[in-house]
Amino acid sequence: MLSLSAYRKKFKKAAAEFNFSNLPAGDRKLLQEYACKYFFSYQELHFLYNCLLNLYMWDVPPFWHLLETRQQYIPNPQNKKTVINSIKKYFYQLRANPKYYKGQLPRPPQKKVNYIKKKNNKFWGRCPAYSPNTVCCGLFTIDAVKGCPFHCSYCSIQTFYTQNIEFTANLANGLKNIKLSAHKLYHFGTGQSSDSLVFGNKNNTLSELTEFAAIHPNIILEFKTKSININFFKKQQNLPPNIVISWSLNTDTITENEEHFTPLSTAKIKAAQELAGKGIKIAFHFHPVVFYAGWFAEYKKLCQTVVNSFSPEQIAFISFGTVIFIKPVIKELCKQKLKSKILQMELVPNPDNKLTYPNHVKEELFNAMYSFFAKWHQKVFFYLCMEPENIWRSTFNFSYKNNKIFEEEWCNNVMQKLKQR
Repeated sequence: MLSLSAYRKKFKKAAAEFNFSNLPAGDRKLLQEYACKYFFSYQELHFLYNCLLNLYMWDVPPFWHLLETRQQYIPNPQNKKTVINSIKKYFYQLRANPKYYKGQLPRPPQKKVNYIKKKNNKFWGRCPAYSPNTVCCGLFTIDAVKGCPFHCSYCSIQTFYTQNIEFTANLANGLKNIKLSAHKLYHFGTGQSSDSLVFGNKNNTLSELTEFAAIHPNIILEFKTKSININFFKKQQNLPPNIVISWSLNTDTITENEEHFTPLSTAKIKAAQELAGKGIKIAFHFHPVVFYAGWFAEYKKLCQTVVNSFSPEQIAFISFGTVIFIKPVIKELCKQKLKSKILQMELVPNPDNKLTYPNHVKEELFNAMYSFFAKWHQKVFFYLCMEPENIWRSTFNFSYKNNKIFEEEWCNNVMQKLKQR
C-alpha cells in the first residue's frame, strides 16, 4: 500500500492531468483532503472532479456532506466504496429527476463581437443534423452569417464559431450559383449558424435572401430567430409569398436561465403577431423542450398563449424538439464553467450517438406538447426535429417510412399553406 507521502504525489499528478484548477478553491482543498484520507484511485478522482464541476455549474451543493470528517487517514477499502456509492447515488438522482430552478442563474458576460466579411465557398448544404437514423425534414441551410450575440447554454454555435460575426462576402452571387431543379420543392433555412433576424439587414443580407426567394418560387425560405428585430420585414411592401418567419419559443424559466440575452416569449409572440398581420406566414419551434420542475404547467401556458394569439391559418408549421448534444459542445460548456442546469439530465445516446434524454422522458415531453395544441391538430403541420421513428409513433401515432417521403410531405403541406396568403 502507498504511503501518505507517496499518495500525495499521485494526487498532485492527477490534479494536473484532470485540470483540478477548474474547480472552486474550496472544492479543490476539500478534494485533496478527502483524497488523502480515502486514497481515491485515478478513475475515482476523475469521477469526483467531473461531479464537482457539474454540481458547481448546476448551482447545487457539492457532496461533502456525504463524507466523514475529523479523521486524517483511513486506508479502508470498504469505507471508500461506501463513500463513492453515496456520491454516485446523489449525483445520478440529481440527473434523473427534473431540475429545479430557484430564481435566475447568473448571466455570463455579454459577448463583444467583431463584424467581418469573409469569403465562404461552402455557405450552403444539407442541415448538419440530417441523418438516415432519424426522421428528417430535408432542410438545406444557408450560412449567410456565422456567429451569434445571444448566449444560449445548449447552443452549438458557441462551440464552432469565435466572437467574430462573419458575414458571407458576395452573398448575392453565391445565391445565384445555387443550382436547383425547377420541378422540386426545397426547404432552405438561415438559422443554423446564426440568428436570422438579430442583425437586421446588415450588409444587405435579408434583402439578398428575400430576392433569392423571389427568384425561386419553388423554395420555402425560413428565417429562424429568437430576436424581435422585425423592422426589415415590417417595411417591405412586396415580400415573396414563399418566406416563413419562425420563432424559437420557450418558457420564461428556460429563457431567463439558459437563453441569455434573448427576449421573452411574450415579446416574440407580439413580433410574430405584427408580421402575421401583414400576411406573412409564421412558425414556431418549441426546441428545446426542457424537463424541469414545473415544466408541464409552464409549457401548457405558453402553448395556450400561442393558440389564443393566432389563427391556425397564420401558422405554417410547428415543431417540437429537445436537448441533443454532441460531445464537443458538452466539453465546451464544462470548459466555460458557466452557471447552467442544462446538463443536469440523464444523458443517453440516440441513434446517431448524440446525447439526449432517455426515451421515456422525451415521450412524456412530446406527448404533452402535442396535446396542448389539440385544437390545431387537423389545421397545422406538426413534426419532431432529430427524433427516430419510435418517438414519432409515441407522439403522433405514425411515422414516415423514410426521409424522402417526409421531406416531400413537409414541403407540400407548408407550400400549400403559403399559397393561402
